Amino acid sequence: MHYYVNWNRKRNGVLRMLSNASVEQVAAALHEASRLLLLGHISPDGDSLGSLLALRQILLHKGKQVAVYVPDGVPARYRFLPGASEVLHDSTQLPEGDVTVVVLDCGEWDRVGLAADRFSGQVVVNIDHHRTSRGLGQANYLDSDAAATGLLLMRLFAHWQEKLDVPTATCLYTAIASDTGFFRYSNTTAEVHQVAAQLLAAGAEQELVTESLEGKTISFLKALGLVLERLSMFAGDKGAYSYLKALDLETLGISSSEVDGLVNYPRSLVGVQVAAFLVEVDPDVFKVSLRSRPPLDVSVLAAQFGGGGHARAAGCTLRGSIDECLEQLAGAVEKEG
Repeated sequence: MHYYVNWNRKRNGVLRMLSNASVEQVAAALHEASRLLLLGHISPDGDSLGSLLALRQILLHKGKQVAVYVPDGVPARYRFLPGASEVLHDSTQLPEGDVTVVVLDCGEWDRVGLAADRFSGQVVVNIDHHRTSRGLGQANYLDSDAAATGLLLMRLFAHWQEKLDVPTATCLYTAIASDTGFFRYSNTTAEVHQVAAQLLAAGAEQELVTESLEGKTISFLKALGLVLERLSMFAGDKGAYSYLKALDLETLGISSSEVDGLVNYPRSLVGVQVAAFLVEVDPDVFKVSLRSRPPLDVSVLAAQFGGGGHARAAGCTLRGSIDECLEQLAGAVEKEG
C-alpha cells in the first residue's frame, strides 16, 4: 500500500507538506516488518543518531532484527549513546536479502550516502521534520513544524503505548535537546517541554547528555579561537561569517563534525540576520552551516545551492575559495532579503 503526500506551494517557492501518512499507518508498516535497516544522513547530528538508536531499541524490544547504517560513522561526541557501538558505517556490512528500509531525519537521497544507490527503491517508511523533505518511502510521516525527528518518534511510541526504558529515553532526549539548542531555539514549543519532562521521568540521563554534548575539548576551544579571530561581516552587514580550513582541522586534530556548533557564535552577533560557518572538507569544497533570524529563511538560501534544512537552521556545500563562496552567499542573501 502506498500513502501519498500532498503538497502546496508557499512563499519563495518552498513546498510545504499538508498531509501525509498517519502515525497509525507508519506503525502498521513497521509492525509488518521482521528485518529492518535504519538509515540516517551524512554528517549525523544528535537528532539523527538519537532517533535512529531510539527506534532501534524499541524495534529490538518487539523482536525485530534491526541494523543501523550511518555513512560517516558515529562522531566521538555521540558515542555515549546506547547502541552507538552497533552502528554500521561500512557499506560492505549492509544486510543482504529482503529488508524493510526506514529513513530517519532525512528526506533527500543525496543526504543518505552510498546506501541510496542500493536501497532507494526499498524504502517503506520515511520519518522527518525538514522543510525540504520530499518523502522517500511508501509511508512518509513528515512534519516540518516539529522541532526534531525525535519528537515524531515520541508520537509513534505513544501510539504503541510503549513504556520507555532509560536507553531509549536518553536517545530521544539527545535528539530533541540537540535540535532545540538545549531548549534555547525558537522551535522550543510547549510540546517540546512536555516531551522532555516525560523523557526525564522515564530516566533519561540528562547530565550524561549535557556533559557529552556541551563539554569542550582543548582542540575545540582552540578551533573556537580561530573562528572568533576570523569573524567578519558580509552581505552589507546583514550577515556574519567565519571559517576553518582543512589544514586548521588537521593541525588541531579535530574533525569537521566536531565543530558544527561553532556557527552559533556568528549567529549571536546583535543585529545580524544570517550567520554562515564554512568548513573545508576537500580542497576548495566547503560545508556551510547557516543560521538566521526572522524573517530570513535559510532553508531557501540553502536550496539555491542544493542544500536544505529549516527556516532558522540549514546547510549546503559550496565550491571555490572563501571569497568566492562568500560572494555566492551574499548574492543569495540579497536575492531573498
